Amino acid sequence: MGIMEISEPPEPESAQTSEELLNAFWLPEYHKKLDILWYQSVHLHANLILLRRLVAFPFDLFASGNTPCWSLIANALYESCINTIYRIVGDSDPDVITLRQLKNQVMREARDEPARKRIVDRLRTRDFDASFEKTIGSVRVLRNNQIGHMNRAVALGPAADQLKMRDIPLEELEEVAGQIHLLIEALSFDSGRPPTFPEYLGTVSYPPGD
Repeated sequence: MGIMEISEPPEPESAQTSEELLNAFWLPEYHKKLDILWYQSVHLHANLILLRRLVAFPFDLFASGNTPCWSLIANALYESCINTIYRIVGDSDPDVITLRQLKNQVMREARDEPARKRIVDRLRTRDFDASFEKTIGSVRVLRNNQIGHMNRAVALGPAADQLKMRDIPLEELEEVAGQIHLLIEALSFDSGRPPTFPEYLGTVSYPPGD
């Protein structure tokens, strides 16, 4: 699953809006939380696209290819992706907004049992799989020991162990981002939400000369 794929969530027999599915008093909070998480996901996808292009570029063909500038930028993008993934789905603090928390709250705030069943049917194929959970575990370890915090034992330990901890393949981060987007899309009852900025979508065309 690539980060650029856009697919529609499965529709129930009778598609319904958030106003028809969720308790009215909770709708403002639902919309605000969904927008916050979507904003984070959009930036995650954009950073992954930029990082993919950056690591694939043959900088060694240029005289200035050995400058640390591009490796520093790539590292900053990588760490930003780790932090954003952790922020969206890896944080277990009960006081923060995460995609898991929103999904669970959507289930609790269904306005009645038929609405809850429609939501369950809609989300059934969008849940995170085992490979996703494995990558999130690696993201959590890296973020908590090297990026968000500097664990003493890790920082003073063998450099090889530190490098191994950072060795989460870009493909795995892209897969996680793709699954995050699919769940956000499934939780968006009122309209579709593209995965990132239009300029980075392969489906966008521009007139000649622009």
